[in-house]
Amino acid sequence: MFSCGIVEDEPNAMERMKRILKEIDSSIDILFESYNCEDFIEKANSIQPEVLFLDINVGDKLIFEVLGKLVYSPHVVFVTAYDEYTIKAFEEGAIDYVLKPVSKERLSKTIERISKIGVKKYSLQYYIQQLSKLPVKHGDEILLIEIKEIIYLEAENRTVRIITKDGRFECSTPLHTLMNKLPATDFIQVHKSYVISIKHISKIKKWFQGSYIIVLDNGDEVNLSRNYKPEFFRRIGFKE
Repeated sequence: MFSCGIVEDEPNAMERMKRILKEIDSSIDILFESYNCEDFIEKANSIQPEVLFLDINVGDKLIFEVLGKLVYSPHVVFVTAYDEYTIKAFEEGAIDYVLKPVSKERLSKTIERISKIGVKKYSLQYYIQQLSKLPVKHGDEILLIEIKEIIYLEAENRTVRIITKDGRFECSTPLHTLMNKLPATDFIQVHKSYVISIKHISKIKKWFQGSYIIVLDNGDEVNLSRNYKPEFFRRIGFKE
């Protein structure tokens, strides 16, 4: 059927979710389970299951705070006891929003939805890759921006700016949603507000108290956040 990962900070709820999934379809491959956000990101990026079932309130964090660290684009299903995050969830690209307590009947509808849209999602990803362009809603238009021309993306409030060699474009699509459409081998998040193209890095400057500034080949400078520094240096092959 498909592979999945589950994020849930309540052990009983985790076991219930796993049991119901297997009752619906025993071929569903549960590749990992996580009880906190940090472990979730590490496992998800390493294992990359096709579907993520995510609780929203995980420990002392909201799962939305870490979604931007995903380096690939899975189907996301939010499973929560709260209904106030519905709009936010679908803005983040969710394919379903399931309220607790989870029932077999309700989750069966989710599984059916995943099955129906699976091929469509693959086809969209496939054609985007073939075009080597990023589709971006810009006002009443959909722009197709050459991925190789993108230098970096900058998020500010509800707006994301896409900076290319030829200009700057603004859209309301969340930063992590755009990042998930970009090739993970070429782009990396270096700050909660910035995703950059590794190919367009000019140099890296040491700054105050162990911080760094990344200079891009158009001359723009981007702060390297401490939270993203270890992964960034690992990706560029530099040992601090």
